[in-house]
Amino acid sequence: MSMKENKKILIWFFIVFFLMSASLFYWQKKQEGEGEVMEIGNRKMKVEVVADVARQEKGLSERNSLCSDCGMLFIFPEKKRQGFWMKNMNFNLDILWVADGKVVYIAKNVDHLGDEALRIIEPNSPADMVLEVNAGFCDKYNIKVGDNLEKNKISR
Repeated sequence: MSMKENKKILIWFFIVFFLMSASLFYWQKKQEGEGEVMEIGNRKMKVEVVADVARQEKGLSERNSLCSDCGMLFIFPEKKRQGFWMKNMNFNLDILWVADGKVVYIAKNVDHLGDEALRIIEPNSPADMVLEVNAGFCDKYNIKVGDNLEKNKISR
């Protein structure tokens, strides 16, 4: 092969590699869920919405962090006492249960280590949505039971 043919092959290789990488990045972001802007209390944040069972089971597990004004919103088809745990988590969370657009229960600074991580946390009230945020978020922004969850473009 000539030098010119080698250069052409190399260029095509880089083009294909770039396109495959871009496609993988797009697919991964799509799998992580659509980001929606919402407001809780007086705090706007970006949430990743998860409504399908497979993604709900995985949740934030195996991730290393969550941005300071981000969360994951789990939407369920019916109101019930939704149990959550911290299996395979790498950081602590505040977990908020929501029914009819209002926070009904909060578990603060839920530990991701040891036996605590395997404990199932259940609210004392039924909920059809659960919001996971970084530990300390509720105290930092004075989020409490009874606060409204205002959502944009979040559908069931």
